Amino acid sequence: MSQTVDLEKLKLLAERYNELSDEIKVLKKEMKEMVSGTETTIHERLSDGGFVIYEKPESKEIISKNLVTSLLFDLLMQLNKGEIDKAPNIDEIKEKIAVKCRFEKTFKWRLQIKRK
Repeated sequence: MSQTVDLEKLKLLAERYNELSDEIKVLKKEMKEMVSGTETTIHERLSDGGFVIYEKPESKEIISKNLVTSLLFDLLMQLNKGEIDKAPNIDEIKEKIAVKCRFEKTFKWRLQIKRK
């Protein structure tokens, strides 16, 4: 059961898709330029039921995986070199991670267009 494909129509649709994708990029860039430098939250309903949203997400505290890896590597190196006598228990490691590997991540303002 082989189906035939209209290659010309497929190519035309693909070309149209590429054109629209380029147009979307231009529109997004233009909208971002309009709101750049603005520090006012925007949450407006569109006529088609969607929303245009410009907001800065709240900062949140996160644990850096890179810092955790570095901390664990340093503990292993200290243990191998004999700088510490025994491996720290899990609670000590958790405490060190809580102190040394947490930081507050701040986010940039972002523009979103949502459909209904």
